Amino acid sequence: MQIKKKMQKTVGNFLEAQGFELRTEKAYTGSAVWCFTRKYNQITQSIVVAKSRYYNALSFIMQTDAWGNSFAKSGYLLPGFMERLTTIQKLPQGQIASESQKPIPDFPYHINYLGEWLYDNEVELERAMWEICDVIAKYGLKELERMSYEEEMIPTDEMGEKLFTSYKTLSHQFITNNKIKVMDKSSECISEWFLTISEIMSKVFDSPYVEVQDTLVEIAAFLGEQIKKELQGKWVLGERARIVLIKDLNAFILQSYRPLDSVVQAFKKRRVEMLKEEYILQLSAKLPKTEKEMIEFSERLDSYRKQENNIPR
Repeated sequence: MQIKKKMQKTVGNFLEAQGFELRTEKAYTGSAVWCFTRKYNQITQSIVVAKSRYYNALSFIMQTDAWGNSFAKSGYLLPGFMERLTTIQKLPQGQIASESQKPIPDFPYHINYLGEWLYDNEVELERAMWEICDVIAKYGLKELERMSYEEEMIPTDEMGEKLFTSYKTLSHQFITNNKIKVMDKSSECISEWFLTISEIMSKVFDSPYVEVQDTLVEIAAFLGEQIKKELQGKWVLGERARIVLIKDLNAFILQSYRPLDSVVQAFKKRRVEMLKEEYILQLSAKLPKTEKEMIEFSERLDSYRKQENNIPR
């Protein structure tokens, strides 16, 4: 199948009409990845379409570099998708892996429970691409606009530069000073991490933001290093200095973790449990390849979630 030509004919032409450009730099290209970006009020908006590495399927994610916004995945934009997703989440663990890849019955779009468009031939491939255009037009562009506004309390460039240049030292400092056990990845031990972080942040919630920035950067360094190990990723400095990413080397571009963003957001909202929720979300991005891995992975996530009530809110 000539997927590249069809992608340009459909999604490419559609997004170019909306002001997006296909990124051709090496960091943004791959045999089955297409990254489109545009500027919106000084904010960079990105839409990345990717083919599955394991079977014939397409999906997309959207992201902006506006602080306080994460990424949005294709399926989650659709009305009714989450309700359908909960139906298979109630199945026995051993069935979830196989059922999640099946098309959702009686749904407006030909997607599976992972938010992917499956195809077996040229006709189905082109249909998938046109449906992606339709979803972006009806739901995606509006969501991108919502994701393009920044909040007032944001990470500074100085915080981002300090984190990027000193993350190893800062992480080691945090581990040593707080006697953190990083070799034990049990749910109980990880809950201890977040209890410690909660205690530290609770003491500075009422302090001026400028006075707690060093503390927040140190916490971000620690969490970033742990996610980096989980994702087998690396630290990346974004186009704007305060955007520091942990890029998953096994996932397509822009599926990444922003530790500094997460920590500042938790400080601002006084919701430390957000940090653990984000940790679990990042683990969820590591898609298991086999049913056995899926079962083990699901059990691990369930174990983490059961520990969440131990974190002060």
